[in-house]
Amino acid sequence: MGHRRYLFYGEVLGPRLSNITIISLWAGFGLTERLWLEAAYHNYEQDHAQAIVSSTRSIFLPNGLSTDLGSAFDLVLGGRISDHTDILLIAGLFSGGKAFDGVTVDHNGYRLTAQVNVRW
Repeated sequence: MGHRRYLFYGEVLGPRLSNITIISLWAGFGLTERLWLEAAYHNYEQDHAQAIVSSTRSIFLPNGLSTDLGSAFDLVLGGRISDHTDILLIAGLFSGGKAFDGVTVDHNGYRLTAQVNVRW
């Protein structure tokens, strides 16, 4: 079946590919003939510490002192549940690194997404 729509570099942060190094590990397998599960881990580092991170989701404002942006874990469940219905469930967790010290009290972010496509 394969993926339908999610951000390959992390659902919560969704960084634009500028001034950033991303190390990602992916694993996935088919649960049934029509249903699959994928997990992804991402580690983010700025190439040069800056007080802004451009993202497809928003603009994040780190402290500009550290390059350690943090890490993320995504879990994606998707597939065709009937001949006319596809489903995609995405859970994402972002844990901010030292680049967010002194900027926010809670460095964590969460995102849950559900997408159902029905054709008739």
